Amino acid sequence: MESNDAPDETGDGEVPANELPLPALVAETCSAMLDAVAMIDRIEAKQDAWKVEFLDQARRIAETTNHGLVTVGSKLTETQQREMVRRSFVAEVAGVLRIPEVTAGRLIDDSAVLMDRLPATLAALREGEISLRHARVIVDQVATL
Repeated sequence: MESNDAPDETGDGEVPANELPLPALVAETCSAMLDAVAMIDRIEAKQDAWKVEFLDQARRIAETTNHGLVTVGSKLTETQQREMVRRSFVAEVAGVLRIPEVTAGRLIDDSAVLMDRLPATLAALREGEISLRHARVIVDQVATL
């Protein structure tokens, strides 16, 4: 019996990694890399949940305080003022996140829906169980109800 044919001394049937055949080592390495990618995806989902929460809080503050709106001598109606505050906030978010204003507006709207109407979906995002894309699909579906 050659030394490579001897049973391993641990008795668990596993061959030490430094003795694995190349295809098995490649497969194990690939699997470990995919596990790392999955972990990163869960971390990103948790970060997206924080972004949703902070954006919605900032939106509420902006709406409450008319952030970004100068009304001295203005004859804007209350509805026009609210629209100007929204436009200003959307533009600010777009600039901070380096995304188009349309995308920023959608993110702000989705954040409000997740915070106000879909707490279980937000909780799943917060735990990394779903991605922001999944949450957006759910938001879109709820909008049709």
